[in-house]
Amino acid sequence: RHITKYKDSRSSTETGASLAEELNYFFARFENTSFPTTNITPITSPAEFGSDTQILTLQEQQVRTVFRAVHQRKAAGPDGIPSKVLKNCAEQLSMVFTKLFNRSLSEAMVPYCLKSTTIVPLPESTTINSLNDYRPIALTPV
Repeated sequence: RHITKYKDSRSSTETGASLAEELNYFFARFENTSFPTTNITPITSPAEFGSDTQILTLQEQQVRTVFRAVHQRKAAGPDGIPSKVLKNCAEQLSMVFTKLFNRSLSEAMVPYCLKSTTIVPLPESTTINSLNDYRPIALTPV
């Protein structure tokens, strides 16, 4: 069974697993694991700016409104939470996520679990001739 009409130069028939491996290798080139080092000292807390600086905070109603507006047909990210759950359980989840988001904002730090993504290759056209005919879509948590 073929996922697409794409064939690499090595053989005339590719299994789904080898196509998946090729796509993984192809899109991995976008992942930047080494960041340039600088002499700038990172800000560890908004408190370093002084007491007159206001920290951005979210209200539970704002988070609830955003969760209710989520499109139910969107795919789940690496957290595995379906968009349908966020939309239908907005009332129950908004308090927990508001606390999580506000803590992240007050500490000026994004939790590691919210930094992961799942890359899904989507065909740009109906005819696939090369790996360049796919575009990467990044699915993020929450």
